[in-house]
Amino acid sequence: METALVTYNRLPKFLVIDEFLPASQLADLLEFALQNRSIFHPTEFMRGSSSIIDPSVRLSSECEVGLGPHRPAFKAAIHSRLEEFFRSLGIQPFEVVRTETQLIAHGNNAFYAPHIDTHTGADHDIERHYRVVSCVYYFFREPKQFTGGEIALFPFGESDDAVLVEPLQNRLVVFPSFAKHEVRKVFSPSEEFANSRFAVNCWLRKEKQPANGDSPSNQP
Repeated sequence: METALVTYNRLPKFLVIDEFLPASQLADLLEFALQNRSIFHPTEFMRGSSSIIDPSVRLSSECEVGLGPHRPAFKAAIHSRLEEFFRSLGIQPFEVVRTETQLIAHGNNAFYAPHIDTHTGADHDIERHYRVVSCVYYFFREPKQFTGGEIALFPFGESDDAVLVEPLQNRLVVFPSFAKHEVRKVFSPSEEFANSRFAVNCWLRKEKQPANGDSPSNQP
């Protein structure tokens, strides 16, 4: 398993781990995605306090049951590397009170415009816990039948000079949830679902300071 910590001037630290999952687990995830084509639907995202679909901002499809029976194993793989994530990103270790996972397919012309994964303003204020670490795991059918689909990580400030991370098979990319990023457009000429760029998006959430002496909740 190859691991690389990458740091650029004015860019948030990010971590790239190749060969993240055992080959058998990768194969199971791919089979699960392909067998559940019928329950992938247009991906929603948050705008204000509402969850919406807007193909001018995000074009992809999401599995309505997430990772299904494969979620526990994927979550365990993520949690086994928490210390490495915190150390590499320069984030103070914290108790992960919720681990979100999302199974996404990016077909021809799919993309996600620049954004951050944390909520801000009033929406952030009403959250009991919030996203701190974002992880993106790539997998696809071989031979690869698409191009593009890189994740672009932007430096702090107004610069658009992003660093691109290629979506290689069995690669995990980890970065702070407050970092601005985008998914560059995918080109898959066959337009077959099976030739999509598949990804598992994962967010690690931290509890806010409990109010009135309440104990932090432990959510899955």
